[in-house]
Amino acid sequence: MLVRYLICPEVVADVERAASEQMLSDVAIEQLEIFARSDVLTGISYIFTSEWHGARQAGSVLAEHLTVRPVADPDMNECETMVIAPLPKRGVLDRIGQVFAKPLSGQLEGRETAQDAQDRIAAAYHLAMEQVIARGMRGDVLFVGHGRIGALLQCHLTGQSIGSQADAPLPGHHFAYDWGARKMLHGWRPMHELTTAMFAMPNDG
Repeated sequence: MLVRYLICPEVVADVERAASEQMLSDVAIEQLEIFARSDVLTGISYIFTSEWHGARQAGSVLAEHLTVRPVADPDMNECETMVIAPLPKRGVLDRIGQVFAKPLSGQLEGRETAQDAQDRIAAAYHLAMEQVIARGMRGDVLFVGHGRIGALLQCHLTGQSIGSQADAPLPGHHFAYDWGARKMLHGWRPMHELTTAMFAMPNDG
């Protein structure tokens, strides 16, 4: 059984909306539809998402094509410690890396630490997998969430210490984990690898 984690793809930046309420762009929706029809997601029988709007929206787009009912879980929401605003377009990963590198004791401005967030996503992951096992483990599992929380889950699954080396470079990336063998099948890969070529095809009309 394979476990995949997909970072919610591009959202429309809207200053009137909180980060948790940002909606997917039209390009992101089109890419998700192509992704759903690809061989990558063949066999997905379970979809778990965070409660943030973009993640739920992405899960719904994929679920419609895969005929799966997504389940939203607030414990899969992005780590608030890493939601630093405003962030410049350049140097974002460096800033995130600095936060990962901070001591894990205590709170940052009263919010959860990176370790707290990892414990939360790890517990949510294991609970979801228990539900899958209880249903007979028919098919693969897809989690749809956010970059920081996905990086922390990857660190948990691989036994790495928390650090920016596991951080995903951009939205729309995914990793795959072999649940039976307890090892990574592959690290972060861009979803758009499968969609760029299709967008570039000439229009015969």
